[in-house]
Amino acid sequence: MNPNPSSEADRERRVRAAFCALCGLEGAARRSAIASLRIADPEVAVEVESLLGFHDEHGEILDRAPMVAPNADEPRGSPLEPPGPGSLIAGWRLRSALGSGGTLIAFRAGRDSDGREASILLVRPELLNRAMIERFDRASALAWPCGEGIAQCLGAGLDRTRDQGEDRTLAYIVMELVEGVAITRFAQTRCGSDAERLALIERACRAVGRGHAQGIAHAEIASGSIRALDDGGVKVLEFGVSRLIESPIDPRGGGPATPGSAVLSPGRSRVRALSACAAPEQVGLAPAPADARMDVYALGILAIESLTGAAPVTAAPADLSRLPESVRPVIARALSRAPEDRFPDAAAMADALANAAAALDQRGSRRWWSILTGR
Repeated sequence: MNPNPSSEADRERRVRAAFCALCGLEGAARRSAIASLRIADPEVAVEVESLLGFHDEHGEILDRAPMVAPNADEPRGSPLEPPGPGSLIAGWRLRSALGSGGTLIAFRAGRDSDGREASILLVRPELLNRAMIERFDRASALAWPCGEGIAQCLGAGLDRTRDQGEDRTLAYIVMELVEGVAITRFAQTRCGSDAERLALIERACRAVGRGHAQGIAHAEIASGSIRALDDGGVKVLEFGVSRLIESPIDPRGGGPATPGSAVLSPGRSRVRALSACAAPEQVGLAPAPADARMDVYALGILAIESLTGAAPVTAAPADLSRLPESVRPVIARALSRAPEDRFPDAAAMADALANAAAALDQRGSRRWWSILTGR
């Protein structure tokens, strides 16, 4: 008996959605999500685990070929296929791919009218649901964080066109195009001392703190979302984006998230986003509401990697022994498992880091004075 084509197409979409969600997870977070998927949708879990194994060994398979066999009833170029370079989205022409995550695809884009460049984030069409469409439809009314060190949002909304006789809806966010490198890489390759690295981390905390002062949590900070610039400045990318995006899978059902889901309601940190920087309360089937203290935890993880060159294993207590002595209590507080034990926001963490850096400078000055004077 031949399988029902519509059921097969639905299964393939569930596989793609689950894979997109899980490929961005690491370690314990991925294992926990897979265990939940095995219970919710065993058939999909088997295929996703196989795909994840291939992905881990060979790289980003979504950029290589279709992850699952295409639906015979769905022609190439259908509304579920992401646009590519040359496509025009809300007046911006896509030029080249910058990267992709579980839910978003990033492109370098240019505006034909004046040549201005920007970064455009597109929600994968197959993951766009009614709840996200409703939020993106109201995106123009959102206040976006701004200030020194925060990449500017230039617009967000829906691009509706008719493609090959079918209506096509794309959800997009236009962000300031930021050149630079991940803060952790910059710290290890361009900073010559712990004092310089601490100053860089403090600048990142100050920038994130400006968003917190405007009542917005990032909720998805990772190494790549904070860029260090050639002049030593920093830019925080995608600040405020998490308010529009939800996880592409509902962990209870293994399929695309449905409107009204309590687990994936607007304003909650995404299951998809879990990474080495995820706070404990972001892990699990019911992630906590987005909160500034999640960002404090992520900044603590990035501080360790920036100072030591190695990210801590989040499933175990962080080893702070390689950090400068004055910095250890600051990072220990930032990485408290209970949110109420952390700094209330990134600005408070920046102040603590500044004090730690001053103590480090004083200790260094005393050491050199002792060497020079023999005292």
